[in-house]
Amino acid sequence: MDCANLPDEICSEILSWLPAKQVARCRSLCKGFHAATLSLSFDLRQARRAQGDAGVFLRGYFGRSQLVFTDQSSGVPPESVQLLSDRNKTILGSDGGLVVLLEDGQEGPASSRLLLYNPARRTSLPLGLPGDAKILNNMSAGAAVLGDGVDVDVVCVTPTDYWSSFLECWLYSSLERRWKLVSDNVFVGPRNIKVGHPVVASNGLIYFASTCGGYISQHPPYIVAVDVRVGSSKILSLPEKAVLASDDGDIEIAGSGSGSLLSLVVYNGASEFTIWDMKDPERWVWEERALQVSMASMGLEPRPVGGFSLVNGDILVFTAEEYVYVYDMHSGEGPRLISCTPGCGSHICSYANTLRPCGRSEQG
Repeated sequence: MDCANLPDEICSEILSWLPAKQVARCRSLCKGFHAATLSLSFDLRQARRAQGDAGVFLRGYFGRSQLVFTDQSSGVPPESVQLLSDRNKTILGSDGGLVVLLEDGQEGPASSRLLLYNPARRTSLPLGLPGDAKILNNMSAGAAVLGDGVDVDVVCVTPTDYWSSFLECWLYSSLERRWKLVSDNVFVGPRNIKVGHPVVASNGLIYFASTCGGYISQHPPYIVAVDVRVGSSKILSLPEKAVLASDDGDIEIAGSGSGSLLSLVVYNGASEFTIWDMKDPERWVWEERALQVSMASMGLEPRPVGGFSLVNGDILVFTAEEYVYVYDMHSGEGPRLISCTPGCGSHICSYANTLRPCGRSEQG
C-alpha cells in the first residue's frame, strides 16, 4: 500500500478511532501508518475515543480468569491472554484498557504485589502493595483506574472485616509512585458490597452495588457512591419495583452508554432481566426501559444465572452453567453464544481494547 501521499496527521486522526487490534494490523501495512501511530499523543487519543468496551473478564470464585470478546474486531496478543489466565494473578478491576492485577508471590503474601497492565500494549506498571492493607484477601477486594491521561491513579478497596459495614480505601498516584490511605472507615451500609465490581462514573465517583437476598430483610438492596479522594460515601436507594424483583434474584450496575450516569440490571427468579437508567443524578431518579427480556423469550431454557453485566449500555452478557451468552437489548439480536468455559462465573468485569499507557514509568 502506498502511503507516501497521505499526511501523517490525517493518518493519525483516522487510525485513532480504531480498536487497538486494528491499529496493530495497520502498523504492519506500511511505514506511513507505522510512523503515524507511534506517539504518546496518539495512544492517549485512541484510548479516549475507544469509548466502548470490547469484551469482559470472567472469573469464578476459584480458578483462572478468561477474557472473552463481545466485539469480534478486537483482540490482544496471545502472550497477554496467557498472562491474564495465570492462576497466580487475580483481576481486581479494569478501566479504559488498563487492568489491575493482584499477583501472588512465590514466597508467600509478603512477596505479592499489585500490577497495572495493558493487554493490548503488553506493558505494565508495578504498584507494590498499599501499606498493611487487607488487599491480599483478593476475593473481597476491588480496584479501579481514575483519570484518562498518562498519569493515572489507582484506587483499591476492601472490607475492614468479613461482615464489616466499612471499607478500607487506598489511592495510588503513578506520578508520585506511592500509595496513601484515604480512609479506613468508608461506610457502605449493613449489606455486603460487591467490591469486586466498582463502576467509575462520569461524575468522578465510584459506585458499588450491594448484595441481595432476605438475610437483612429490613434493609433492601442499595447502591453506594464513594468519593475516593476524600473517603466519603452515600447510600442510594433503588426503585421499589427493582427491589421487589431482586428479592429472589440479583442486581448489577454498569456504566451507561445511553447518556445516563449509571445503568442498573435486575435479574429475578423467573430468569428475567430488566434495565433501569439513572436519568437525574441530582434527585436520584431512575427510568425503567420498556424492554424486559427473559431466557425463555431468547429461546433458552430458563436456568440459574451465574453472573451478568451490561456492556456499552445495551449488550447484556450473562453466564449460565458453563456457557457465556451475549444479547443486544436494543436490537433484540441474539442470544449469541460466545464461549463455553467450565467454571466460568460469577464475576464479570468489562474490558476496553485501547493503547492507553500504564504511566510514564511503564515497563514492557
